[in-house]
Amino acid sequence: MNVRTSLKAFLFFLLLMQGRGLAAASPGGIESGLRIWLRADAGIDVSDGAEVLRWPDASGNGGDAVYNPSNTYGELPPRFDLVNAGANNMPSVRFNGQNALELDLGFLAGSDYTIFVVNARDRDGLANFYIAGESTSQDSNLVLGYEADNLIRQAHFGRDLDGLVAPYDGNPAWSMDVFRFAENFGKEIYRNGKLLTLSYQWEALVSNTGTTIGHFRPFSSFSWFVGDLAEIIVYDRPLTSMEQSKVEAELAERYAHIVEDRVLDSDWAEAPPTIDGNPAEKGWAHAETLKITHQMTEIGTVRFMNDNDYLYVLFDLPWDTGDDDPPTFSEPGDFLSVHL
Repeated sequence: MNVRTSLKAFLFFLLLMQGRGLAAASPGGIESGLRIWLRADAGIDVSDGAEVLRWPDASGNGGDAVYNPSNTYGELPPRFDLVNAGANNMPSVRFNGQNALELDLGFLAGSDYTIFVVNARDRDGLANFYIAGESTSQDSNLVLGYEADNLIRQAHFGRDLDGLVAPYDGNPAWSMDVFRFAENFGKEIYRNGKLLTLSYQWEALVSNTGTTIGHFRPFSSFSWFVGDLAEIIVYDRPLTSMEQSKVEAELAERYAHIVEDRVLDSDWAEAPPTIDGNPAEKGWAHAETLKITHQMTEIGTVRFMNDNDYLYVLFDLPWDTGDDDPPTFSEPGDFLSVHL
């Protein structure tokens, strides 16, 4: 293992340890902006296989997800799975094609957000969404989940961002999906710690009512989620890259997911990975060569952006031993030049 690899491994180990120590207080120790924290292992007081009528909010904000027995959509309560082998033997909530819980996400209207969903889908086909509202008006319904067998979607209804995922193969496949929105950047979808796709769709939700977990009510006959949910975390702001990494590290430990760290080297021993033919990660030298702007998002974190995308995702160390002249870090939001 070379020095760079060792440094990456050590950083990720530190993130895991931070997540372990602060999990009870807030995800990854990140409290600011936390609005809802649904954990299947915290607060669901029913026996294995029993109906879940209330999924308590562990954030302390009272954002419980609840079953509405008066619904007019034929929705039934999901069921509790005390030990789910696919979720590292942690509990989960099972949605089996006619189950839903109501969740108030109205506060996301006009708001930025970061949403984490630890899930495993268990069917193929269209419209397997795990979170959706009731409106069919543009920008009035947050929709998250699987649009098709090989597509995951983040939508402000009518403005869709789709990312390619592995097709359903008949077995539940667990993943940690992160959906980020900021009016000054747009939408981003991450899966298991890796940027999946992004778009400069800057339009915020104008409203967001009638949200359910497990059912997309406007298309009631076929838009049911089939699968398991272990955790849902909602922030009303876009987390910085380091903050997101800390939450991901805690979830990775809890559910034994492999989360790819996003620390960049200044030089690549081999060609960097690509997304749809575009470089997915760039070191300092590559970024400088392409005249990409470097914007601070927090101390020690830089997003590499050009005029079209910001696929050049981030750099989580305030130094790089391969740089003769590393950048001088200033305040979040500042732009800076890098001289190599």
